[in-house]
Amino acid sequence: MVAVVMVVRKGRVRRMKKSEKLKGDWERVRRGREGGKSEKLEEDWGRMRRRKGRRGGCPPAVANRNLLHRKLDPPDTFNEVAAAALEFTRFQHILRVGEMRGRSALLSALVERWRPETHTFHLPVGEVIVTLEDASYILGLPISGEAVTGRLDSSHQFLVAKCIAYFGWEPGPQDHALGKFNIAWVRRCRDTEPCDTQESVEWYVRAHIFCVLRTVVFPDKSTTSFNSKFLPLLWNFHRISAYSWEAASLPHLYRSLCCASRYNCKKMDGPQILLFVWVWERMPLLAPIPRNQLGDQ
Repeated sequence: MVAVVMVVRKGRVRRMKKSEKLKGDWERVRRGREGGKSEKLEEDWGRMRRRKGRRGGCPPAVANRNLLHRKLDPPDTFNEVAAAALEFTRFQHILRVGEMRGRSALLSALVERWRPETHTFHLPVGEVIVTLEDASYILGLPISGEAVTGRLDSSHQFLVAKCIAYFGWEPGPQDHALGKFNIAWVRRCRDTEPCDTQESVEWYVRAHIFCVLRTVVFPDKSTTSFNSKFLPLLWNFHRISAYSWEAASLPHLYRSLCCASRYNCKKMDGPQILLFVWVWERMPLLAPIPRNQLGDQ
């Protein structure tokens, strides 16, 4: 038993030294890129980028970059270049929506009033529905343009090639399975991107949009992975805003409500944030009371 413990302790020491060496290599290459580019430094930079996918390593985390001005955040965390690139893709307004949880009672009441035959909510005042105009005002995504569709390929070679081209990183075997990506790996790719070049900014924005598609626009019942079928739509950075994302998200909400209205369905997916904000805007009595107004009631 003592020998096993000693081996584990030695293994930990070796792993710590390896991680320290990896961090030192990253700092050396990054300082060299800032001082001047050369073929040797570019080779080291490419080798360090590919090391993550081959060995499962991870570069040192950089400072968190905000894409919106926040009152309590330091000003140096706001990246104007990345924010401008995200605004160019028309995915900046959706950042103001945020995430909402813990509304199961409201969701259950809405599902009970949903009628799959007419795709409307049957309320005592009549029939109501989430329109495309409502969705456009809430999420701010394009409602006109090309259809959100494409070819699906879940092969290993396709996924690895697309990740290197879109995110600048090669995924490891544990980062994707059955055509789905681990969303935590995509967030690490986004948060460790230095955003020092135009290509790096595009990689950062693509990873951020991929996470937004997973959490807000096309969420599913999985909490750890996301389908790779949306990757080909992010290839041309200048045409991301040309797709009608809102026209695809609203039918996804209708389909999720129809599936949730069945007797054997126990959990609902779909853009629930869109549904909640619509209810609070159209029915203010159901909206939560802000904390600064609780004392005035």
